[in-house]
Amino acid sequence: MKKKTVLIIGAGICGLACARELTKHDAINVVVLEASNRIGGRIHSHTTEDGVSLELGAHYIHGTIGNPIYDFAVEKGIIEKTIEKQEWESHETLRFFGKDITLDSTNKTKAADMAENFAESMIDQLCEGQDLDSKNFDNLGDYWNHKVETFKEGLSPGDEPLINAMQCVFNHLRLTEMAYNGCDRLEQIDIESYVVDEEIPGNRYFNPIAGYSKIVDALYEDIREGVVLRNHRVYKVDHSTPKENGFRVLCENGESFNADIVLVTASVNVLKSMLVTEGFFEPPLPCEKKQALEKVKLSNVVKLFFKFTNPFPNEDVKYLHFFPSEQCMKMSKLGWVYELERIGNSDWWLTWIVGDLITEYHNYDSKKIFAKELFEHLKTQYLDFPSDLEIDNDSIVTHDWSQDPNFQGGYSYFETGGNIKEIIPILRKPIVYDTNETKCRLILSGEITMQDYFSTTHAGFTAGVRDGKEIAKLLGF
Repeated sequence: MKKKTVLIIGAGICGLACARELTKHDAINVVVLEASNRIGGRIHSHTTEDGVSLELGAHYIHGTIGNPIYDFAVEKGIIEKTIEKQEWESHETLRFFGKDITLDSTNKTKAADMAENFAESMIDQLCEGQDLDSKNFDNLGDYWNHKVETFKEGLSPGDEPLINAMQCVFNHLRLTEMAYNGCDRLEQIDIESYVVDEEIPGNRYFNPIAGYSKIVDALYEDIREGVVLRNHRVYKVDHSTPKENGFRVLCENGESFNADIVLVTASVNVLKSMLVTEGFFEPPLPCEKKQALEKVKLSNVVKLFFKFTNPFPNEDVKYLHFFPSEQCMKMSKLGWVYELERIGNSDWWLTWIVGDLITEYHNYDSKKIFAKELFEHLKTQYLDFPSDLEIDNDSIVTHDWSQDPNFQGGYSYFETGGNIKEIIPILRKPIVYDTNETKCRLILSGEITMQDYFSTTHAGFTAGVRDGKEIAKLLGF
């Protein structure tokens, strides 16, 4: 029997997971075409000179019960330790209010605790379907604003200083939620799709030994040699006559491939670029897929890693949280900084650049100047922020996924009005050309085709395994 060929576009976590499944069957010829010179997609670990792994892309593994990446990492011995929720939350966090908040430390703590507890309860009730108010809103931002304002209105008018402080905490929490969702505004997030998304249960986080990329390396080692071809950027997928010789896939380096099944695992924005590039898909993909993709967006979160010129004075501190006032955020886009996070137990730190701060970041030719002015802002605006802290400009490491042509963004999300339950089945539906002799498919895959754990590495991995098993079954294995 003639071997069937499955061609996978993209050697990210989804493409590699699918290839690993398919190469278990010697009778299936598998080809993975990767545009760049490295594998892993938006998983990219950078090891510093002092041996610390900085995750430029995927950062944590969330949840341990039924998490396929966790199980794979356990199997391969790529786990440093799991961290219980209680242990994670026990890390010391320093909170910084702006200089316009005049409460004493006790009332600042009270304001922070009240706001954080309310926000956590609000999100829990929303996701558990216990808040009927949510039916009146189509996006997360408007819902958030309504609930916060209603909560503040229920407090005593005499508590205005406390309420003002709480609003600063809510600003911090809003920025945190934006980073988690990879959006520029919470108003962009479709509330129904947000509620459908699930968290994997079990321990909250763990860090792979020597970097997330070790998981990619382990996947790659399980795939037959010669399957993954780097520096093979695809410029055309011809599915005009699949009944005769399958699909024809052409690369910019002059090579071409025939395949019975083509699986496309590109990021949302790259996939959209493919759709608008004349002749990339020949014939063009159905309009329903294009319309569905328009409701899926790929935003950006930039990570800025750095060291201080001298170690931070308290080695037990894991986080520095900043609570910006409305005025601070309007006065300068640098006011959108909400957190510094220590990387493990090292001297390396990370800040997440989100929302309007990304626009400001792109306005700087020098990231060193950006970082310096960012820290000057923190010293100017926040009471008790250590004035002697200086950033080591030579240590700065960053990666902007939106500027990377192979990805054009970081996190995907469903735009307001884009119902995840309706869109994903459309994206998943293969383009089918079947006869007695052929079973040809053109399939879109990746984390955007997973309703559960959408926009995560876990979703990408699971989608690859799922599609690998389904393709093998289709081909009789």
